[in-house]
Amino acid sequence: SREPGGYYGRPCSLGQFNTHYIGGVAHELGHAFGLPHDCERDSERPTRGRSLMGSGNHTYGQERRGEGKGTFLSAASALPLSVHPLFTGKRAAELPAKFSLADLEVSQGREQLSIKGRLEGPTPAIGIVAHNDPQSKSGDYDAVGWTTVPQGDGRFELAIGELKSDEYRLRLKAYVASGDSGTIVSTDYRVDSSLRPDVRPLRDTYWLTRASDAFRSRNGNQLDAIAAELKVRFPDDSALQRNVEHLRSLMSPAAPKALDAIDSTAAEVSLADVQFASASVGWGSPLRNQVLPEAGMPCLIRVGGDFFDSGLYAHAPARYRFRVNGQWSVFASQFGLQDGKNGSVVFVVKGDGNELFRSPKVSDHQLRKVEVNIAGIQNLELLVEDAGDGNSSDWAVWVDPTLRRAAAANSR
Repeated sequence: SREPGGYYGRPCSLGQFNTHYIGGVAHELGHAFGLPHDCERDSERPTRGRSLMGSGNHTYGQERRGEGKGTFLSAASALPLSVHPLFTGKRAAELPAKFSLADLEVSQGREQLSIKGRLEGPTPAIGIVAHNDPQSKSGDYDAVGWTTVPQGDGRFELAIGELKSDEYRLRLKAYVASGDSGTIVSTDYRVDSSLRPDVRPLRDTYWLTRASDAFRSRNGNQLDAIAAELKVRFPDDSALQRNVEHLRSLMSPAAPKALDAIDSTAAEVSLADVQFASASVGWGSPLRNQVLPEAGMPCLIRVGGDFFDSGLYAHAPARYRFRVNGQWSVFASQFGLQDGKNGSVVFVVKGDGNELFRSPKVSDHQLRKVEVNIAGIQNLELLVEDAGDGNSSDWAVWVDPTLRRAAAANSR
């Protein structure tokens, strides 16, 4: 067009228009091959231009028109493509790519995060790709890729540089010769104003993953050994130790109590510790003081970055019913979406079939509170609805749900 306007906001040549869309087709073809978004490094931009899987679709062909450096295929994109069956022409009969970290050491320097570890799995990894995604901007087009090749015994070293003061999401994925891949780590961390990264989230994720794997396999001895090692290696990390101790407590939890057996002098009781009259959830089974265990995700209740040792897993549609028999005056709880899950839900409290509380739609990870008068109520129900848009990822949790007597309620 010779007139300003449209996508460019100015006149553009036919060549510029066409190469822009050729770049767009190449970018989308990369997604078809399984490539995620991937931004070039600051150090690459002056000499190589823009990464195809970042904003390179906009700069494709610039070098041919004398307008810039154009577009290139980054190492983080080239590595997965080098073992893709459509490029190798064969697919080896191998086991799926599945890895665990047998060891991990994390260190930091100015503008740099260094990771050393050892992979274990049924097939050797031929390469590792890390995507370091700043969270200050929406989307992941600015996620910078870093790569390394493990040794024969699975050991690897990876340096992630060019860090700026920001919140980051780090994803590590390993590839095998057949083209399959497996996620090693996915965690959030922060780089402070002095440009030094906080290594504790990555370290804690590794240890919690090990502890969670032991918990899922019901290996109490291994879980005990991990807890003992943490006390020696990280004596000041009370948060990590508390998480692992909670997993140990879940290995042999106390039997839930009958509500009518609670001493009449008890000022309050946790609903996570008492018998349900009935319970159902939309995914998995009803759970106390944990969420549904998943590979690569600890079963700990987390909302807004905080861990809670008391609560009810309530994936929508969920319903927990309790026979309170008019013996309690107040129901109080916190509620929210489990971290790492991006559903949308509505929390509801009913007493004897009547609605006592209805939350607004909850689609973030902010912890909220509810307190309801239940004096005279015989049957209490805690419900979670799917907000009318389906129940995908609707991992709701009731946090520290509590019944209180009149005296305890009045003293608050």
